[in-house]
Amino acid sequence: MPNEVITNSTVSVASQTLNNQLNLSDIIQVVIAFITLCAVLVALFKERFWRNKDKPIIDVYFSDKDTECYQRTDMHVTLNNGTVIAIPTYYIRMIVSNIGKDTLNNAEVVLEKVEPQSEMFMSLNLDWAGFIPLNLNDITRTVRIPQGQSRVVNVIEVMRPDKAMKLSKMMKSIKSVDYQRYEGYIKGFRACSIKPNSLSDIFTAGEYVFHLGIYADNTEPKYVKLSIKYSGKWGKRDGKDMQTKYLKVKLLE
Repeated sequence: MPNEVITNSTVSVASQTLNNQLNLSDIIQVVIAFITLCAVLVALFKERFWRNKDKPIIDVYFSDKDTECYQRTDMHVTLNNGTVIAIPTYYIRMIVSNIGKDTLNNAEVVLEKVEPQSEMFMSLNLDWAGFIPLNLNDITRTVRIPQGQSRVVNVIEVMRPDKAMKLSKMMKSIKSVDYQRYEGYIKGFRACSIKPNSLSDIFTAGEYVFHLGIYADNTEPKYVKLSIKYSGKWGKRDGKDMQTKYLKVKLLE
C-alpha cells in the first residue's frame, strides 16, 4: 500500500512537470511566431510607412487682399498685322504650397465642376503662372513643388469689357478667328484653362462656385471651392471698386 501511494505521487509530479514543460514550449513557439510575423510585416510595410510619414502635403491659400492672388495687370495681345493691344485685366490666382517633408511631383490643378454648370462645360486643367513651356503654343500643365515652397496657379482672368470689345472688332476686321473668344470676354470672364477648351472656359457674368482638385503623383489630392461673383462691370477706381462691388472672390474649404 505505501509503495502504491509513492508510485502515484511520483507519477503525478512527473505529469505536472511534463505539462509545465509543454506549456513553456507552447509559449516560446507563440513568441517566436509573433516575432517572425512582426519581422515579415516590417519588411513588407516599412518602406510604405516611411514614405507616408515623409510625404508631401498640399496646402492652398487665397486672399482678395493679397495682390499675388488678386492681381491687376495689362494683358498684351498681338494681332496678325503686328499691332499690340494692351487690355487691363484682373487675374484671380491661388497659391499652392507643399507643407510636407518631400518634393511634390507633377502637381496639377483641375477645374472639375462649376455651379451652376453650363451645357458647354467640361473638366479643365488650369495654367500655372510664371512657367514658360518648351512649346510656346502650349501651357504648363504640371509643376514640381519642393518642400516648403509654393507655386501660383491662374484660376480666372477678367478683362475690361470696353477694351475687349474694341479688340474683338479689330480681330473681326482682319478676319482673325479669335474674335469670338474676345466677344465672350465682353459678357463675362474666362477660366485660365489649358487647350483644348472649345470655349467651355468662357463664363457670362454672374455667381459661380468653382470646384477645384489639386493632384500630384505622390500624395493625396486636396479639394477646395472658390466662390466667384462678377457683375460684368469695371470699376472706375479699379482695385477698390472691383474687389468691393464688381468682382468678389472667396475661398471655400
